[in-house]
Amino acid sequence: MALCASQSECSERFVSKSLPVTLQNVITLFDSNPESTCAALVSDLYGDMSGEPASYMLRRVLGSLLQSSRLRTLLPPVVYRLNRCAFNDVKILTHFFTNLNNYLSWSSEDDTFDSTLLYYLIVFSEMWEKPQQSIGEMILRFTNARVSNGGTYADIPLYCAFSKESSPVCDQLDVGTYDANGIIYNRDQYWNKSATIPNQASVLLLSSKLDPQTPHKYAKYLLEALDGSKKELITFNCATHGTLWTTSMEEDEDESVTCGMRLLMSYVSNNGDLDGLDKSCVDEMPAFNLTPPLDYQYFFLSTDDAYNGEYDERLAEIVTGSSSGFARSAATTTKENTTYKTAFVVFLVLFVVTLILAVFFAFRWFNLKSENARRRATDDLPEDIEISTLPENQAGSPELTTAYSQRPK
Repeated sequence: MALCASQSECSERFVSKSLPVTLQNVITLFDSNPESTCAALVSDLYGDMSGEPASYMLRRVLGSLLQSSRLRTLLPPVVYRLNRCAFNDVKILTHFFTNLNNYLSWSSEDDTFDSTLLYYLIVFSEMWEKPQQSIGEMILRFTNARVSNGGTYADIPLYCAFSKESSPVCDQLDVGTYDANGIIYNRDQYWNKSATIPNQASVLLLSSKLDPQTPHKYAKYLLEALDGSKKELITFNCATHGTLWTTSMEEDEDESVTCGMRLLMSYVSNNGDLDGLDKSCVDEMPAFNLTPPLDYQYFFLSTDDAYNGEYDERLAEIVTGSSSGFARSAATTTKENTTYKTAFVVFLVLFVVTLILAVFFAFRWFNLKSENARRRATDDLPEDIEISTLPENQAGSPELTTAYSQRPK
C-alpha cells in the first residue's frame, strides 16, 4: 500500500492521510461502531462468517485482491470509498463486494486437481507451528495486519482434529479423541535442514517483492541456506504469488508468455547451466501500476471514475455481455494463474510426447541399423555360395572344416 505514494492517481486521493493510515481508520471505525453504514454493509454481505467482526471480513476481502496484479488496483479506490461511505459509495461498494464474490467463486477445470485434504495434510505436518499457540495469540497476529488473506486462527480446530495433538489448546477443543490415527505424518530427519546442492546440479529460485503469500525475504534466506555455489535467485519487483504464471510481459494481456515461464524454459534447455540463462525478460517487465484497467473498473465498480464517479449499472453490463472478452476470460482467470497452469501442463504434456517420439524413433533407428548390418554381411558373400546340410555320418568328422561348398559354374 505504501507504493500508492509513487502513483499520482492514487497519491492525489490520499494527501492528508496516506492509504495505509486511511485503511487503519476504516478498520478502527468498523471495530468501534459495527453498526455504521459501511461496517453493516460488509457484515450483511459476509454474514456467514460465524459472526466475525466486519473488520476481519474486510481484511480478508482486501487480501484476496493482492493475489492479482489487476485486482490489486481496486484496493485504493475501495478503501477511499469505504472511508467516505456516502450514498453513492454504498451503491458502488455493494456492487463491488457482490461481483468480487462471484468472480472469486467462478470455477475452472483446474479445480478438479485441487485437494483440500492433501493441502491440510502437508501444511499441518510440515509447516504448522507446534505446539498449537492459543487462539488469542493467533487472532492477534491476524489483526496486527491491515490486509490479510489468512486468518489461520480459524483452522485451529481442524489442526487439532487432524493431528490429535495433546496440548492445552487442543485438549480444550476436544476434537481429536476419535478412535483412529490422525491425518498427519511425522517430520523426518530432513525437516528444516539446509540442503546441499549436488555437484552435478544447480538451483534456480524465482521470487517477487510483492508476493503476499510467500514473502520475498524467505527466498533470500533459502538462497543463503543452500550449501553450494551453483544457485541463483531472480527477483521480480511487482509480480504476485506464483511467478511462473503471474509475470505477464504485457499489462493488459492475460495470455502473453510470462517471464517466469521463459526463465524456466531457458533453464531447462540449458541443462541447468546458470551461466547460460537468458534473463533479458526480467528487465522488460511492465512497471508497477495502480490504475485500474477499464474493464476491471467497469465490472467491479460500474462507474466511469474509480474514486469519484457515480454508479452506473450499464457499465458493468458492457463487460458482462456475451461479446465481451472480459466475461469470456474471467471464468478461466479467476486467480490469474489458471492460464499459465494450463500452459505449464501443456508444456509438460508436449515434453512427454516429444520424449516418447524420440524413444520410438531411436528404437526404429536401432532396428534399421541392425538390419542393414545383417544385409551388408550377407551381400559380401560370393553369389555362388550356398549353405549345405552335412550328411549325418559326416557331421562329426574332424576333417570337415566348413559347411560351405562351391556350386559348379
